[in-house]
Amino acid sequence: MSKPNGRPSKYKPEYDQMLVEHMATGLSFESFAGLVQVCDDTIYEWAKVHPSFSDAKKRGYALNRLWWEKMGNAHITHTDSKFESTPKLNSTVYIFNMKNRFPKQWRDRTEVKSTVRIDSEAVRALSDEDLALALKEAVKGLETEASDE
Repeated sequence: MSKPNGRPSKYKPEYDQMLVEHMATGLSFESFAGLVQVCDDTIYEWAKVHPSFSDAKKRGYALNRLWWEKMGNAHITHTDSKFESTPKLNSTVYIFNMKNRFPKQWRDRTEVKSTVRIDSEAVRALSDEDLALALKEAVKGLETEASDE
């Protein structure tokens, strides 16, 4: 009987639900490592090796975002006197936090306006094929610019 190489994993199946509950309170995936007393690299490895832990991480992120958005909404919309005893929301810190936690959903959007001058005589001189190719290249350039933002 051969011995497995390396140290046995500290992963436990109950960590899946613990992770979901942890992240549902607004805490990060990485801070879960502190809760179970392992390093960040370990929980990243668990997410790669254990599909159920990976799924828990995804569900946790969804609940984490929900928690943070509800917290922000509560501070924006709540007006009764009970709210006044709650610490005020620092909007700068909140926005910075959201942009870093959820970069796909929380980012600055830049509107780009472009003016193109067209020489109508030069356009008329193009064949249909050349005009179609020029239009295709122009659209391709705009798509590249948009994806770079």
